[in-house]
Amino acid sequence: MELLAVRAEEVASVTIGTTSFINALLQRRGLARVAIVRLAGPGSEAVPPLCDFPADLREHVEGMWRIVPGGYEYNGNEAAPLDEGFLRQACRDAKALGLHVFALSCAFATLKSDMEKRAADIIREEVPNVMLTISSDLHQMNLLQRENATILNSCLLPLARKTVSAFASALASLNLTCPLLISQNDGTVSTVESAVSWPVLSVGSGPTNSMRGAALLTGLKTPAIVMDIGGTTTDVGVIEHGFPRMAGARITIGGVQTNFRMPDTYSIPLGGGSIVHAGEHLAIGPISVGHELVNKALIFGGDVLTTTDIAVAVGLATGVGDVTKVKHLDKAFLDHCLRNIMEKLAGTVDTVKTTKDPLPLVLVGGGNIIVSSTVAGTSETLRPQHASSANAVGAAFPQVSGGVDCYTSFTAETREATIKKYIEEAKAHTVTAGADPKTLEVVELSEYPQPYMTEGSVMRLKIKVVGDLGASLAARAHPVHPPKLLLDVPEDISCAKKEEHPAQGTLSCSVSQPVAVRDGTGWWVETEDDFVDIAVGAGVVGTGGGGSTIVPLLKGKALMQRGLRAHVVDLDTEVPDNGIIAVVGYMGDPTVLSERFMATALENALRAVEHEAGVAATHLLCLEAAGSNCLEPLNLSMTTGLPVVDADGMGRAFPKLQMILPFILAERYEHSPTPAAMSLDSGKTIVFRESPSAAALEDDMRKQVVQVGCAAGVCLGLLTKKEACGTLVRNSVSNSRNLGHAIRSAVKTKTDPVAAACKAGALLFVGKIVGVARKQVLGFAVGKITVDGLGQSYTNRTVKITYQNENLLVKEKKEVLSTVPDLICILDTDTGSPIFTEELKYGLRVSVIVLPCFHLYRTDKALDVAGPRGFGFTCEPKLLA
Repeated sequence: MELLAVRAEEVASVTIGTTSFINALLQRRGLARVAIVRLAGPGSEAVPPLCDFPADLREHVEGMWRIVPGGYEYNGNEAAPLDEGFLRQACRDAKALGLHVFALSCAFATLKSDMEKRAADIIREEVPNVMLTISSDLHQMNLLQRENATILNSCLLPLARKTVSAFASALASLNLTCPLLISQNDGTVSTVESAVSWPVLSVGSGPTNSMRGAALLTGLKTPAIVMDIGGTTTDVGVIEHGFPRMAGARITIGGVQTNFRMPDTYSIPLGGGSIVHAGEHLAIGPISVGHELVNKALIFGGDVLTTTDIAVAVGLATGVGDVTKVKHLDKAFLDHCLRNIMEKLAGTVDTVKTTKDPLPLVLVGGGNIIVSSTVAGTSETLRPQHASSANAVGAAFPQVSGGVDCYTSFTAETREATIKKYIEEAKAHTVTAGADPKTLEVVELSEYPQPYMTEGSVMRLKIKVVGDLGASLAARAHPVHPPKLLLDVPEDISCAKKEEHPAQGTLSCSVSQPVAVRDGTGWWVETEDDFVDIAVGAGVVGTGGGGSTIVPLLKGKALMQRGLRAHVVDLDTEVPDNGIIAVVGYMGDPTVLSERFMATALENALRAVEHEAGVAATHLLCLEAAGSNCLEPLNLSMTTGLPVVDADGMGRAFPKLQMILPFILAERYEHSPTPAAMSLDSGKTIVFRESPSAAALEDDMRKQVVQVGCAAGVCLGLLTKKEACGTLVRNSVSNSRNLGHAIRSAVKTKTDPVAAACKAGALLFVGKIVGVARKQVLGFAVGKITVDGLGQSYTNRTVKITYQNENLLVKEKKEVLSTVPDLICILDTDTGSPIFTEELKYGLRVSVIVLPCFHLYRTDKALDVAGPRGFGFTCEPKLLA
């Protein structure tokens, strides 16, 4: 300020982007232990809190966790009444461990938050001065991802208070009374009050600001890699058209899966202050001296060897410190260090690139002096003027956000007009907040059905608009003093302990004991990589349905860690003639399954059918070898010892039972696909003893699944080998494994994963999702997706995709491009990962591919049931040649 002769009263606002939060997560330092409370019904322990956290991060943040009876169903009914006594005891347990930081989540809290708010009141009563994060404030469907974000936020709360308090003190020391704004993950800014409560929304602000600053400093509009090397971390991302490339459907922070809107970056604990550990095994980082570099590094008279010392010793930086203090370092040692550094940096470039072609590299950040040569995978290296200040440049040109989050009612005819009205309202809020009206962009448009509201078709509509900070903000800013609350540094949290013997188990999938023996038949899901390959492939052929594979994948990994393995056998050669095959899977809305976890429901249904039929199953069969319904039978195989037949009734996913090939073509099933059963983890089981047809059974089961919460485990009538052989799709599980392996291999080798996925089919469209309309109808997730084209072949084109659990039909204007029974799959363009219908959201870059259906679905009989006519469309089937 003195240098620029700026008076304090002339400063309209101060915007700060901080890497303190992401550094804490990456270094596993300064994090609080958290008492985690989940309100949920039976079965939730199958996927306990923290189950997908990296082990080292979990070790630093876990205090204790409790799953308290409570939570909601999809329709707002209670899954279980809130057990207030249990919750109060959990609070006392946490206090005994010295835990004062809590994370609270609740099943379906996004749709109804009353129980979560009541629980929050109880926690505040029992634990005075508690620091608490409530999951419903995040407005995200998907319990696991919402809970993960809640836990991450809570573990950062004490650090957030200290960090923002320091910022406020710095402003006070300069006699600045202007607003203090904190950068957020998506390039927008928040108030200090919001930043203190929601630090997780700022963990990616450092990379966002640096990439935006790099684009402004270089003027690049073509794709380039930005590498921001600070004192502690290196953040790498891609800029396109001057803005950071945003992440896809699944976003990880510190190795934990969440679903925020934030830039697609990769961070490693390597910076200019990283400590170099010399010895038999060289180690650089993850610990850094950080801002104490000027006191602790050798070149500044300290006694700690850092990467900056290495850079100065080899002549990469002149005029930095005293080079004589590192003259003693051996050249071979220095070369070893440089190779190690460059290998680490090349690895980050390889991670963020989606093509083998080299891209320009823009180096920014004060630590960029440690880069000794051209980084592998890049075409040129750019160090713009003021590179070390790129973060500040990006923070100085932030975006402002505004939006609406409301309940409204509309019909199919009035939907577009209603949404347009609220978009205009959101834009008005954004301009009022200080955005330039010429730069406004809709970045989120989400619709959530509110089935528990009976007054018409009620939807929760959430719209977010961003725009560049307008020049009028300075004229409208009102001087405010930093809130005194922020100057109160919280009490020391280091005394908090981890519960050594949790009061609840970590998994309750089944009480059965495996009886499988390795008799030389079939193949086994031996490794977690095998399981992940199956999950990815099954997700693709799920065509948006079959249920997300995230939860069953976590359940399967936990079972494998207990030494259990799934056994897969060939139908024709390895199932005996007297074999009895049980068809198992889950029925219901995939969105519900992302909020309500199940542990024993599938086995409960199996046992009920065995009891009713008076015969025990010898083998399991996937209801559909797609999505979660491919993985859950494998999990059941691990807990029961029953092998899974390498086949299924669809070769894909379909929303109705009568669309399963045995039900369409097998003579017996034209009359009686019973006995069948539907079950919940609570033990509630419904047995269907007689049904005249598969369609009638579908209607009966669908009515019941709505009554029990829109999701349940099911077992259909038992099959003999003879009945199975004529109608089943062969090698379904193997095909999913092979497809998933091909996609993951393409990602690793930097070849096109979408091309790997559609090798047997065709690429139909590439674009960006600009609209998602969804609702629930009789237990189905029903909706329409609008995709605007991207790239030379698809610009100025728009397609609409209709789905009912699975993607059914693609249209461009009036032309039908593809229909069921072919497999219409929506993939993340960059990674080839399948995107399930419950994950669809505004802004995702997607590729739409089509894979051919199993040949028996092309018969007239099958097309009547599983073709367009079976879903009420009047068009003829449009299938691959």
